[in-house]
Amino acid sequence: MTQFQIVRDGGTLQLQGYLQNGRGGGTFTFVPSPNFANEMLSLGYSDLSNEKLFVLALHDISTTYVRQMNALGIHPQSTEQLVTMGIHNVTVEYARDLQSLGFSGLAAEKLVTMRIHNVTLDFARELKSMGYNSVSSEQMVTMQIHSVSTDFIKEVEALGYSHPPIEQLVTMRIHGVTPDFIRTTRARGLGNLPIEQLVSLKIHGIVN
Repeated sequence: MTQFQIVRDGGTLQLQGYLQNGRGGGTFTFVPSPNFANEMLSLGYSDLSNEKLFVLALHDISTTYVRQMNALGIHPQSTEQLVTMGIHNVTVEYARDLQSLGFSGLAAEKLVTMRIHNVTLDFARELKSMGYNSVSSEQMVTMQIHSVSTDFIKEVEALGYSHPPIEQLVTMRIHGVTPDFIRTTRARGLGNLPIEQLVSLKIHGIVN
């Protein structure tokens, strides 16, 4: 039998159990921190049952995390939202770095959505480096949903389409206008068609 503790801001998990022949089991007890509950109350989070304190501790949500997010202008509306942020790894560093890239209005739900759809800092940075300086967080989410990668943009630009708008790139992906499709239209003598015409050809099945 072994015993150990996991100490979090919200309380302490006291665990005991066994490991034998590759199998294990055990029990745990959660001891909530009264100081944490009082501090969270001062930050605007009430109705903190032991169950809520346990979930906050489980996902390592600390008062420092809440204060640092608040300092960035991000104010999670509930403990449930804080837990969701923890589950999806919305870190203070992630929010701060996005703000340093010029993204504003990053409410908690926006950050969670960005994390869910894998809007990484590298993706945001590369878009900025490619001249997409006014791209929004919502546009980046839409781009990730429809697989508008920076590699896709580079391929399209290499075919002669200089700095295509985000909306056109998304429309291309939705309707299957790939670089190979563009090359096919050119091989059939249709020339360098505008993106909207390429999309129309694909929608109507004129070129496959």
